Amino acid sequence: MKVWAATRDSQVIDLLNTAIRMRWPNSGSLIVPDISDQEAPSQIKGCDLAIVDTCLDIVDANEIIHQIRRDSEVPVLALSNSKGDQGVTARALANGADDYIFKPVEIIELIFHIEAVAGIKHSARG
Repeated sequence: MKVWAATRDSQVIDLLNTAIRMRWPNSGSLIVPDISDQEAPSQIKGCDLAIVDTCLDIVDANEIIHQIRRDSEVPVLALSNSKGDQGVTARALANGADDYIFKPVEIIELIFHIEAVAGIKHSARG
C-alpha cells in the first residue's frame, strides 16, 4: 500500500505511518509531499491512495483534489475537521474525493477507510 498524503499535521502523519506499518508491514509506504510545490500532485503516480487534508493553510485542498482527479485514477480520501465548516467536506466530495473522514481519527477507523476507498478486500488473515 503506497499512500500519498497532502497534510502538514504532524499527528496525522504519525498516525498514517503507524497505520501503514501495522496493516502493511512489508509493503507499505507513505509519501508526504511539499504541498507548497505546484508539482506535488504529480508525485502521486504509482500510489494506491491519496489523502488530502482539507485544513491546509497554504494551498487550496479542493484544487489539489481537482488536480488529482484530472490527472489520475487514484482514489482520494478527504480528511476534514469535525468542528469545521461542513461545506468544506461537501466541496471536497464535489471536487472528486471518494470518501471523507473527520479528525481526530482512530487508527482502526483510518485503516478501514483506507481499505474501503482503495478497494482492498479485508480479510481476517490480513
